[in-house]
Amino acid sequence: ARRGAQRGEGKRSAGERVRDLAEMVRQAGLAEEHREGFESLARAVAEEEASPALGSPSHPPSPTAASGAPPPAEHAANKPAPPQAAAPRGAGKLPGPYYSFLPEFVGAAVPGGPPSPPWRTPCFASCTTKASPPDAKGAATVTLDCAGAAPAPPGPRLLPACADTYLVASLTGWKVVRVGKEGATLLPWGGKGEDEGDMAAYGARVFRFASSLTAAVEAIWQTVELFRGPLSGAGVAKGDAERNAAFLRDYAHYDMGPRVQGDVALDEGDVRSGDMLGVVRLDGLDPLIMWGTGSRIGHTAAALRMEDGELYVVESQDHTSYWPVGRVQKTPYAKWLKLASEADYNVAWLPLSEAARGRFNESAAREAFASWEGLQYGFYNVLWGWIDTATGNFPWPLHPQLLMTSLAILEPLLAKTGKPSLVNAAFGHRLGVPLTDLPSLTTRGAYALARKAGITFEKLITLPEQDAWAYPNQTPSGAPGPSMVCNVLVCRLWKAAGLFDVSFNCAEFTPLDTYQLTALAAPGDAALPEACRAGNPPGAALCQIMGGYSMGMPMVGTMAPFAGMREGCPGTPPEYDDRVKASGWC
Repeated sequence: ARRGAQRGEGKRSAGERVRDLAEMVRQAGLAEEHREGFESLARAVAEEEASPALGSPSHPPSPTAASGAPPPAEHAANKPAPPQAAAPRGAGKLPGPYYSFLPEFVGAAVPGGPPSPPWRTPCFASCTTKASPPDAKGAATVTLDCAGAAPAPPGPRLLPACADTYLVASLTGWKVVRVGKEGATLLPWGGKGEDEGDMAAYGARVFRFASSLTAAVEAIWQTVELFRGPLSGAGVAKGDAERNAAFLRDYAHYDMGPRVQGDVALDEGDVRSGDMLGVVRLDGLDPLIMWGTGSRIGHTAAALRMEDGELYVVESQDHTSYWPVGRVQKTPYAKWLKLASEADYNVAWLPLSEAARGRFNESAAREAFASWEGLQYGFYNVLWGWIDTATGNFPWPLHPQLLMTSLAILEPLLAKTGKPSLVNAAFGHRLGVPLTDLPSLTTRGAYALARKAGITFEKLITLPEQDAWAYPNQTPSGAPGPSMVCNVLVCRLWKAAGLFDVSFNCAEFTPLDTYQLTALAAPGDAALPEACRAGNPPGAALCQIMGGYSMGMPMVGTMAPFAGMREGCPGTPPEYDDRVKASGWC
């Protein structure tokens, strides 16, 4: 698009960008799997571009007959009940274009089953969906039936009739269809390759785009811009940082204003083993983690002095354009500061509380880290600190059924990255699959096992992650080992050092949960050196030592650990009020 603009071609149309996306999928070798989907998307975009005023306006979540009642866990024959639209959460509208391409779940069409509960749109008073019984080849017809067209506004009619745009998806494919007239809209579905067990349990899921397809396609590209520049270079350009800071302000109500103070040159002797380093890199990824979890940082690391007396920073990292080494690693403190500065990190030092310092067993921490050094980054359980509830952790309009279908549809594409699946082995552990069989488990295979066990997808994603689980190919030699994302490594290091008297799973923690633990000094209790006071608020529990944007981390060191901690916490953006209210027990 940028090259086109430089040639004077101007902004690319939605149709051109759809073709760009289709070409990217083709180059990944997955054209056939997504052929019908992209053909339907191209047709829908062409219809919309031919009548640009035809798209329905943006609107809050569609009310449904379910009235927010949760679906039953099971129904006849021990099958999951067809999914229903969840009750609207929050305002039902995103504050900007980022992630606004995600469609809202409105219903499901189970072959041979009854019509879904009705939903309302700006274009129609009532819509339902259903699917015909499957034929001998597993093919069915999905029907979208809408009635009660919105009345035309008074005065001269200048615009065409209103139309809604839907994404219809199952585990094996997707199609886009526009509905602009009352009555039945028919969509052929299934046949060769369809997952008939999933269709019988969950049906074809129907999602409605909140705005026009043109706006949705443009929102994809604007969202990509949050990540593209920062994740392709060593540093973060000023415009990219400002864009991500604005995203955090609008989407998570976290204002990281420009910081006028320079870097704080800490005496290395002030940093002790077990102290935490909290990081925000305004690169799209950290802000996404922060938006989803309510955390005020996106990455964590810990200080650890080794037997030779040198201070190191230990962390779980992936190899990226800005970080030279992947896996669980240690880096000399001075070298780490240099790398962090070059990567445009915003860094806060959070010391252990005095009580924790007195208990911290440095030799035990070193021994534990030595057993973990070289492990792969924790891709296997990166999601499970975030997802604790069926719907209470998802920003609107993300829904479990959109996640379920997306994970299956995108599995072949994600496999091309060479990274482990984010869910397959974790699902396998929850379903009792032996460790030796985890590498061969597919997403659809995991869903089939869950159906056989009578476990809904919504239940599956809420089963707690266990610190004791081992995952395939984690060690440098390819042997099984634990899977730890950044904050889980810090939490488990504290565990190994003897800071906690109760049992809980660090793998269920987010960065927020980790820095709230009473292992860290609470506001007013941290004896920060003089160098910290000039550049940080009075009484703060952190000392920001680096970065062009101000960091604020409320509730540091305020939560005593308890058994089962953080295994059932909600957390709804942008205020996260439900998370705050539940923090004492969830």
